[in-house]
Amino acid sequence: MKLVKKLIFFILSAGVVFAALSVGCAKEHVHEFTPWTSDGDKYHVRHCTVCEESVRAPHVFQKDECVVCHMIKDSESLVYDGVYEGQTLIGYSVSGRGEDQSPNISVPERYKGYPVISLRPEAFKGDDKLISVTLPSTVTEIGAHAFEFCAQLVSVNLGNGLISLGEYAFQSCTALERIDLPDSLESIGASAFSTCANLKIVNMRDGVTSIGAHAFSSCSNLVSLTISRGVTTLESGFASFCSNLKVITIPDGVVRISETAFAGDIALETVFLSNSVKNVGVNAFYLCNVKDVYFTGAAEQWNEIYFANGNEKLTGATLHFNAAQ
Repeated sequence: MKLVKKLIFFILSAGVVFAALSVGCAKEHVHEFTPWTSDGDKYHVRHCTVCEESVRAPHVFQKDECVVCHMIKDSESLVYDGVYEGQTLIGYSVSGRGEDQSPNISVPERYKGYPVISLRPEAFKGDDKLISVTLPSTVTEIGAHAFEFCAQLVSVNLGNGLISLGEYAFQSCTALERIDLPDSLESIGASAFSTCANLKIVNMRDGVTSIGAHAFSSCSNLVSLTISRGVTTLESGFASFCSNLKVITIPDGVVRISETAFAGDIALETVFLSNSVKNVGVNAFYLCNVKDVYFTGAAEQWNEIYFANGNEKLTGATLHFNAAQ
């Protein structure tokens, strides 16, 4: 125990000296550091709140827990980080695999008596052994790049508790064919599912209110995309270059379709468009082959929509007014 305490004192002291001597700091001041937090399975990190200087140091494990940042190492399956509010432990976050390289991962609801509440950024990035993942309802956040480049991933079961899906979370998961997003989900990050070449079906619930740019871009086999009624803007490149998408429904509530949102969807022939839409950005439907637009409003409402350049394929299609969605 004395040896562990000496190691902690040495690491903390070395970190302070390192920060004080760092040439990256342009201000003369007393550093005010955040608590140590895990920075992967080897190191922890802390930051000065004044100058943003960072200090990294290796974990010091005692019975699978780092005595500095309290990251938990599970040698059998997953690696966990403690999540704190101030000095109070409130749950755990999964930061990657342990020694178990099973193709199927099922994240538990609880770990050491506390809920598992998130997946850290890049937790399973590039894991070419991962085939299926199941998350419990306790997980509310999936970090950025969490499953990016998991080329063998075919099955994803997201618990009905997930609120935030980080940017690039499932980018280039080329074996994934279907994703059912839970009722609880509110936010989808930029490029979350981009370049998922075999993704065919996306079911999105109406709880989603924010979707980042290029969220479903270059999903070349996408044939069905349900858009939440809670979304007001379809960001740039939203579902661009989805070359097999033939029909899209823009639901009531969407006000703006941003630039290049559906650009390059060369098979797109039918668009169901709500009269809530007021603005269609540059090249939103560029290179599409739209033949029919079913608009829920009257001709007068259609004429009030602002169409930027590059949407001639949409405006030149056969228009059907007062259509049902």
